[in-house]
Amino acid sequence: MPKRSEYGIDWYDWRGSYRVYRWGEVEEETVLDCVPDSAEWFELLGRIKSFNFRGKNGRFSVEKVIKKGRPYWYGWKHRRGVNKNVYLGRRLGLTIDRLELAAGVLEQKVNEALGEVH
Repeated sequence: MPKRSEYGIDWYDWRGSYRVYRWGEVEEETVLDCVPDSAEWFELLGRIKSFNFRGKNGRFSVEKVIKKGRPYWYGWKHRRGVNKNVYLGRRLGLTIDRLELAAGVLEQKVNEALGEVH
């Protein structure tokens, strides 16, 4: 399971939008001029190895894994000793809708493993 990433994407209710950011060396974040699902977003995914996602349906870590020389993305969620993951796909499939769906699936997997039904 990945540690906190240098990059992140967060949903802001009060703004009604997502924000893409990068953590600096002194725990200071810089908002990137990058809109999710845009050409810039997919280009950024080609350069980075991981990011944290905090969306409407939950939060989790996202990590690029290289298998047979090809990059694939996986989502990871850890809570109270339970680790669950989900396959997210290739870079061009890593849309906001896909990330939100994965957030809900991971939340449900962790809740079921902990015996919590919501």
